[in-house]
Amino acid sequence: MSLIKSDVIRDAAEAAGVKQLREDVATSLAADAEYRLREIVQDALNFKRHSRRRKLTAADINNALRVRNVEPLYGLSFSDPIVYSNKTAADGTSVAVMEDRELEFDDILSAPLPKAPLEVTFRAHWLAIEGVQPLIPENPLPEGMDVASAGKKRKAAEGGDASSGKDPMVQDVLSQELQLYYEKVTTAVLQGSPHILSAALDSLRSDPGLQSLLPYFTQFITDEVKHSLKDLAVLHALVSMTSALLNNPQLHVEPHLHKLMPAVMTCMVGKKLCKSALDPHWPLRDRAAGLLTFIVNRHAASYTTLQSRITSTLLHAFLDPARPLTTHYGAIVGLSALGPQTLNQLVLPHISAYAQLLPLDGVISLRGKEPAVIGKLVDGGGGE
Repeated sequence: MSLIKSDVIRDAAEAAGVKQLREDVATSLAADAEYRLREIVQDALNFKRHSRRRKLTAADINNALRVRNVEPLYGLSFSDPIVYSNKTAADGTSVAVMEDRELEFDDILSAPLPKAPLEVTFRAHWLAIEGVQPLIPENPLPEGMDVASAGKKRKAAEGGDASSGKDPMVQDVLSQELQLYYEKVTTAVLQGSPHILSAALDSLRSDPGLQSLLPYFTQFITDEVKHSLKDLAVLHALVSMTSALLNNPQLHVEPHLHKLMPAVMTCMVGKKLCKSALDPHWPLRDRAAGLLTFIVNRHAASYTTLQSRITSTLLHAFLDPARPLTTHYGAIVGLSALGPQTLNQLVLPHISAYAQLLPLDGVISLRGKEPAVIGKLVDGGGGE
């Protein structure tokens, strides 16, 4: 016995323009309509269950209709639950009907206005930075990390770690192999033999898997240049390490140039780079100047203010009479390495005034600093 009466099917058929529908056809259509209706209700119950709700809503029915490519029912999406009541029809049968509540215009007009919808906005955040996922609330937590430890790491990242100078968010990303590689390379730079140092530099120059170690190497170079200002061998090794990283075609070095540039400039215009003034620190300044030229030629197109800032710093060091001659030499070498046009525009107009600052009668007592500076000026000026 079908729950849908055959009379309902006849009324629907007459509304659709089908007259005199036979009884057996109406009974078959009623059974099929009940089957379709049960399928829709079951799908709607699945939507309700997956939504973790206890009450079936009109939206669940509409979703079930959309799944079956049936046009949804318009005008029945109520936020409040629908209440049905039983009424007695003319033939004495009980019929479930939905009562329409009468609304007063005065109540509608006096009701407070709903809250204005928020304007749609967009917020950008980094999914990954150089292959490392930042530990921010917008990104999912890494595997094996709970919410408590993630909160501590985010606070540490916001506060910063001044002692180590490294980003706390990426400390746990390095594998054991990369950590061991970092220790081997840094040890070779500081204490390794020439053979081991050469092998480490060859690896830095060609290894494609060092991008995650690049922030650590950059910080290592910056720190060790500060701590090794009187160790000429270590400074030479650090300049070689910087050159190897810059020559690696697989590394994206541009975001770290702001940390590498002070180290290169220090090796070029530093006041004292060795224990004794007789030590050969001039080649170190020449190497740093060559490395500076390499950086400018490769990255000046990306950073339009790079060369102007470098020339401004070197010119200030060259024209400052309070600076030692070693600093003047490094500034002249750096400006000369940037090309003859830079030398002609910035150095040559100041040679006559600068020559008056050089005590030429004290060449021997000053351990040969003036001849080096004068020789570099003569080379830069074309021997004039």
